[in-house]
Formats: sequence, C-alpha cells, structure tokens
Amino acid sequence: MTKWLTHHNLKTAAIFCAIPMIAAYIAARQGYLNANYHLSTWKGGGMGMFAGADSGDTRFTRIFIETADGKRQPIVKLLPAQTRQHQKAIWYPTRENFEPLAMSLRRTSFVASNEASKVYKIDKDSNTREAMEQSHYLLHARGPRPGGDDADWTLVIEYWEISYDGSKREARATLTETMRFAKGSGS
Repeated sequence: MTKWLTHHNLKTAAIFCAIPMIAAYIAARQGYLNANYHLSTWKGGGMGMFAGADSGDTRFTRIFIETADGKRQPIVKLLPAQTRQHQKAIWYPTRENFEPLAMSLRRTSFVASNEASKVYKIDKDSNTREAMEQSHYLLHARGPRPGGDDADWTLVIEYWEISYDGSKREARATLTETMRFAKGSGS
C-alpha cells in the first residue's frame, strides 16, 4: 500500500483525475454560453470547428430611433467607431455589450434621406405584394450631437439570428432579443 502512495503515483493520479474534470467544466461552460449568450462555436458556444454554421453572416441587428408616438426610423449607417462597437457586440450579444454602442448612438446626430422609403409586404417567394401605409426615413450617423446631450428618444436594437433548415432548404431569420435604451436609462 505504501508503494502506491509514492510522489510519482500521486502526481499521475492527480493528472488522471484532473483532465476529465477540466474537460467536463469546459463542456458545461460552452453549453451554458451557447444556450444563454448565443455564442458562436469559435467564441465559446461549441466544442469544435465544425460544430455549427455560425458566423457573422448569420447574426445581424436592426437599429431604430423610436419616437414618443411609437414611430421607428431605421439607422442604416454608423460611424467607423460605432461599426467596431457593433461588430464586437454582435459576437457576444448581451445588453451590457450593446450599451457602449447605444451610448454612442444617443450622442450622435443623424442625417435623413430626402424622401421617405415605402414599406412593402413581401410574400414567402420574395415577391412584392403591396405598399403599406407606413414609410421610413433612412438615417445616417453624421457625428457628435451639438451640446453632447443625449437625445430625447428611445434607441431600439433588435438582435436577429438566421438559421438554415437543410431538409426544407429554407433560411429563417428569428428575432432573438429587443433592447431599448431610453434617455436616462444608464446608457
């Protein structure tokens, strides 16, 4: 019995037990991050290179200014620093990671397109069916707001994911989360 408890054997036994425990911890953490934070396979959401078809092409946001009357105007162009913040947040899409982008956008002035863009109903085959009554002005970020104050509107960031069903040969976009950042909400 004493022979088994040598320093070498204890070290080997510790390594032998530690490796499966570490692997189990990593697997549990990866599963948790994938389920709760929508992380890609490369960013902690899976166990291997080919575990999923997740990429920047399968994640996107729609960003709007929402006025007090509930109307939404889409922001279609960000400043370069905001684009970097957006890319960073899209790979770990939590409210905390979108807050710096939201803070920056709330302190930005925008230029609107000259004419409102009509909104159309489109069927599942991508055919335009009819023009709806609503329309949008497409907003482009221009630079810092004069005075540096937060704007008096709500910023809405919708986080979307695209999944592909190989049996139906269909791609589907799913709204995963809607985040609202109002004036004085800490962002």
